[in-house]
Amino acid sequence: MDHADKLVLSEVENEVFHPDRLTHFLHKMFEKTQSGRARLEEQMKQEKVRSVSAVTQLERLYDLVAKGLTDVDAILKDKCADERE
Repeated sequence: MDHADKLVLSEVENEVFHPDRLTHFLHKMFEKTQSGRARLEEQMKQEKVRSVSAVTQLERLYDLVAKGLTDVDAILKDKCADERE
């Protein structure tokens, strides 16, 4: 059994853990990690834009309310009705 184990381990070492194969494997993993990271960074940028837009809209709404140009209750009523649909 010891001889068979050595043969199997030797083949695994020579084939599976061959430096060229490992280099190729690690390179592919690195590429996938980098592309995944790029996608996440792009999503984060998009969410940042959405966040800034939402804050800007809220600031405009607050300005209208502060100036007495709109009624908060009407806006909230309409918004709630839209969300329920």
